[in-house]
Amino acid sequence: MPSLATVLSPPVAYLHGSPFASYLLPGLILAVVLGGVHLGAFWMLLRRHPSALFAAAVAAFDTAIWIFVELVVIPFSFLQAVYFVASLAEFGLVMLALGLPRRVTPARSRSL
Repeated sequence: MPSLATVLSPPVAYLHGSPFASYLLPGLILAVVLGGVHLGAFWMLLRRHPSALFAAAVAAFDTAIWIFVELVVIPFSFLQAVYFVASLAEFGLVMLALGLPRRVTPARSRSL
């Protein structure tokens, strides 16, 4: 079982075979792209922008994509599972805010 230090800061050896020599560039990309998309969606939600929920859905989808790519590049980590579940929860909350899924009521049959 990995130690907490390994879970929070994976070894650089995990990057072997990836295009990165350290976690600096992926960390910057993570902060700017993923953080920027979430910050933008949050700002739009605060300002009640008409496209705010769409931006929040994009942010959730962005997180899921990041985790999938991470799973391809580095070995599995518990935090990846946590972040993936968080992205699903975020996406689910957006769907609820949009009123999806809508409850479908069956049409009443008419008696003749």
